[in-house]
Amino acid sequence: MEKSKLTVAVAIIILLILGFFGWRMWQSSGVDLSEEEISEFNPFAQKEPANPFQESNTNPYENIKTNPFE
Repeated sequence: MEKSKLTVAVAIIILLILGFFGWRMWQSSGVDLSEEEISEFNPFAQKEPANPFQESNTNPYENIKTNPFE
């Protein structure tokens, strides 16, 4: 039991150290993505309207008569 706890603690410490050094390398690399560069690869960025029929009249129930007995 004691050896497994030690193994988990060492693994967590190694991961924290690697994460810290990875973050420092990323910070020092100087990569700065602008909003335009990010939206170029963003699949959710709207480049055209979501509703292609927004300017046309596409209501199929527009000319239906209502029930006069209600």
